[in-house]
Amino acid sequence: MSTLLGGFKLSGSWEANPGTLLTFTGNGSTSGQPNIFFIGDPNSIRIKNNTSFNTSGTVPTINGFNTQAVTATATTTNGITTCSYSGTGFVLNSSCQPNTYNLADFPRHVEGVRSEDLENWNANLGRTLNPNERFKVEVRADFYNVFNHQRVAMVGGAQMNPTNSQFGQVTSDNGNGREIIFQMLTTF
Repeated sequence: MSTLLGGFKLSGSWEANPGTLLTFTGNGSTSGQPNIFFIGDPNSIRIKNNTSFNTSGTVPTINGFNTQAVTATATTTNGITTCSYSGTGFVLNSSCQPNTYNLADFPRHVEGVRSEDLENWNANLGRTLNPNERFKVEVRADFYNVFNHQRVAMVGGAQMNPTNSQFGQVTSDNGNGREIIFQMLTTF
């Protein structure tokens, strides 16, 4: 029994991080800051204790931040557009967005509004076989992301421009599913 089942080496690792801060984007800012209109307290964007993603619908959306929108009504008189707002949240109406001459003061990042966290378990299983003195075979299998924890969004994977029709939706994933790599080394 020990000839068949003995002599294996097993090791593992766990890697984790809380996810990177998502970067808000907006219209025509020259300072690199997003030119976004938001009515209310930006700290209300983060939904506490919820960093998950909703994948039950046809398009995954971020549950980690509040994409609530205000009702913005644009009125044009003599070529001048005036907007009125009711409620709190992001201004989604493209007619009521700041122009390049507006000073951008919305933060690029809001603490707690992050991409999905990383939590991977990895393992390695190996064994050395010595059928005779001059011949040695080492076999090994590396398992990356053992529990197949898919991350649905990384930086750039979520649409962060409030004027985009896909605001708050996940538009790509990292594609890092489970990987198994087999290796063999023969010494003679």
